Amino acid sequence: MYDRAIELAHTNEYLNEEALAHELAAKFYLNWGKEKIAQVYLTDAYYAYARWGAKAKVEDLEQRYPQLLAPILNQNKSIHPGNTITTMTHGTITSTSSGIS
Repeated sequence: MYDRAIELAHTNEYLNEEALAHELAAKFYLNWGKEKIAQVYLTDAYYAYARWGAKAKVEDLEQRYPQLLAPILNQNKSIHPGNTITTMTHGTITSTSSGIS
């Protein structure tokens, strides 16, 4: 059921609903004792909230689930010291790629 909600939200570009569905799926799997599966959903929720611009929600997830988000948080700290998360858009990536080549 969560996957269907995520798919429909993504297809219809309801980023806030997509983020919420990922988060709820993560909580479901955590309660069920499936931490590895929960981590995948929580990571997707984290990035969806960040793309949506929900900084307070991103910070909330960081504080509530540091062990599950550790790979992301450690990666962001090594790439961007002082910043928790950096949101990149397709345009940013394209501009950066053009500047490199």
